[in-house]
Amino acid sequence: MDDFLDQLAAATPVPGGGSAACYAAALAVALGEMVVGLGAKKQGIDAPLGAILTDHRRWFQAAAAQDAESFLAVLAAYRLPKDDASRKQAIAEALHQAARSPLRMMGRMVDAKADLVASRDLCPKSALSDWRAGLVLLDAAFAVAEENVRVNLDGAQERQELEESLDQVQQAYSQLGDG
Repeated sequence: MDDFLDQLAAATPVPGGGSAACYAAALAVALGEMVVGLGAKKQGIDAPLGAILTDHRRWFQAAAAQDAESFLAVLAAYRLPKDDASRKQAIAEALHQAARSPLRMMGRMVDAKADLVASRDLCPKSALSDWRAGLVLLDAAFAVAEENVRVNLDGAQERQELEESLDQVQQAYSQLGDG
């Protein structure tokens, strides 16, 4: 994590907000893993939900690098010579992929939030603030990912499809409420 923070603080375009959103989501579900583990231990039960949250965490960690790669493709497209006939199409395709990356994150955050909300049933009272912190972190990660989708929409290929996907994932996330 220290390496990631040093990279994030560097005066370079990547990693950026999308990768930070992934790590915030990973932190959120890690807190869910913790409360599930504590609750399961206290109740003397096996809690498969912990493994599901672990899977989410690992997915978000991997997605951070994928998001950075999608933005590097945008930079490469903008660096093509302005008189290059393929530049406009390359930019549109790269922006499309750069919007798809946070959309995929948001879709996974819908699932992660549903599982995090479900983890409340196993959460001991002593860890309730940790559980709530997980929800807050996930909500923040979702907002950042949404911002990244929006910033890449201008000039993106298939913008209408992206906007429709964004609306669907926002609606699904909002239906989960505050836990």
